[in-house]
Amino acid sequence: MIRQFLNRLRSSAQSTPTTLVSIVLQAERIKVLWLQPYPLVVTKVSTVVVTDPSQWASQLNKLAAEIPSKAPVCLVIPASHYQLYLVERPNVAENELTAALPFLVAEQLQQPVSELLLDYFQLPDVGRQPGSLQVVAAEKQWLAPLCKVLQRHDVELQNIQPEEWLVRNLVLSQGAPQLILSQQPGQELAVLIMQQGKVYFSRKLRGYTRLAHYDLDDLQNGVLENLMLEIQRSMDYFEGQLRQPPIRDIQLLLPDHVNTALIPFLQQNGFEQVQAINLSGMMANLTEEERGDYWLALAGALELAVEDGDEATR
Repeated sequence: MIRQFLNRLRSSAQSTPTTLVSIVLQAERIKVLWLQPYPLVVTKVSTVVVTDPSQWASQLNKLAAEIPSKAPVCLVIPASHYQLYLVERPNVAENELTAALPFLVAEQLQQPVSELLLDYFQLPDVGRQPGSLQVVAAEKQWLAPLCKVLQRHDVELQNIQPEEWLVRNLVLSQGAPQLILSQQPGQELAVLIMQQGKVYFSRKLRGYTRLAHYDLDDLQNGVLENLMLEIQRSMDYFEGQLRQPPIRDIQLLLPDHVNTALIPFLQQNGFEQVQAINLSGMMANLTEEERGDYWLALAGALELAVEDGDEATR
């Protein structure tokens, strides 16, 4: 993401990294994860509490001091600090798309385009229709100082990603379509549908921020059924509106007690291939609670591991 901006920040150093680092910015905290690339194992995690958004830069400065020099870094930005715009792909060459973005989203923006950093990824072609562009807009005034903090510590800021689609890195890509239902602690549920490693569809499910606090009685008293209906709606859109093959594979990244209740409920209602995403291998050194807290950071670090391959986001 945000390639032109990153190109100005990167140094010319090129080497095989011994550690991949992911930094996740959230409303009240910053999370950092260190990932050993060979084999893929999380070696360290850290969190600092941010009581005021104005402290983000100072707290990030403290954390950056712990990152090895020249280590590749992925910076994950929260949904509260970017906007998404869906636009039709213009009939221009690939190398001209970035320059065309301000004109494509100008009428939808709520502030001058000169104050924003824009980037995009292209949705897959559907039938005979060329894929649309999903444009991401973030404020320069907010993002640039954070990037400069990392630059001062001589780390390699290689990727800036919205949190929206990173969960795809935690699922083994298959030819058949897959639906992923995930949740970060205290946030809304997220549905993502991917096929052959490419993101086709994503949406947030409102009203489930307290899902982790529900007991079995709460879940059985309508919550599981509502979740099943939301899953079915997303599948109907993918299969009907986008005219894609049926989804047989459902992956869950939810609190363990929710997985335990939801998996058999879905299976009893005709969804045969339902399973929880298992992160115990790469996160063997972490507790169950830490795996729930840091899976997004792991997904960000894995973006660095796969970015030389076939990317779903740019």
